Amino acid sequence: MLIKTTRASLFAIALSLATTFIPGMAIGVEASAAATTVSADQIRSQWATMKKSYLDSVASLAGQPQHSAVIQEYNVALEDTGKSLEAFIALKQTTPPVATTVMTPAVDQLVKNLSRLKALQGKAKGNLVTIIGGALKQQQQITQNAIKNMR
Repeated sequence: MLIKTTRASLFAIALSLATTFIPGMAIGVEASAAATTVSADQIRSQWATMKKSYLDSVASLAGQPQHSAVIQEYNVALEDTGKSLEAFIALKQTTPPVATTVMTPAVDQLVKNLSRLKALQGKAKGNLVTIIGGALKQQQQITQNAIKNMR
């Protein structure tokens, strides 16, 4: 008799065998997942630190006509991204967990706002390109960390 197998069933069998013969393996998998978990407070703290650093960095350029419009636009977009991140955090903390049909639009909005920030980097000139680039990298890392690791 031929038994039909799928990748999922093969993976389940392999995992079952591995945890049977290597008891510490199951603990190692759980421990590695727990090691990357971040809290909402950690995400908020990282965002606040990044935002302060960015605002301090652009303060000297804000009065210069060639930079002021881009900085103002970026600041508005940064506020919108922060609000989107806060909305995501609120959904993530809901008990019982919200359905993916509710969570997906929140993640999509975060991605949209980050794309808007990236587009504004293209309008920057001189030192502002570097400042916005560094801030944008941090914003993306914080957001990705929240999406992937927040429990």
